[in-house]
Amino acid sequence: MKIIEITKYNDDFLEAANLLLSQLSSSSKPLSKIDLTQIIESDATKFFLVVEKSCVIGSLTLVLFKTPSVNRARIEDLIVDHVARRKGAGKLLVERAIKCAKESGAETVDLTSHPSRKSANTL
Repeated sequence: MKIIEITKYNDDFLEAANLLLSQLSSSSKPLSKIDLTQIIESDATKFFLVVEKSCVIGSLTLVLFKTPSVNRARIEDLIVDHVARRKGAGKLLVERAIKCAKESGAETVDLTSHPSRKSANTL
């Protein structure tokens, strides 16, 4: 498995992100090219994909922000494809996000998950 930070838009990344997003929530709206480009180009976000055998099997968005007291980061939309779960992809994404957050000066990194997401909560 390989983690890559997406820094330039690509139609394949959009397709992969939307396939994963549909697994996060049935009410999630597909991303447009503009949406993904804004996420990728923002100084406040980092977008990571995990790839195995040339297939995207997971994604994570890291949000970086400042508060009056501390630089922080938050992990959003951590998604691992249902056929690739329990193989360590989520853990690799989180480890990469934490490393990136620390390198960006964040003192804390938050990750929350709905109680019904059993796989996510074991992470």
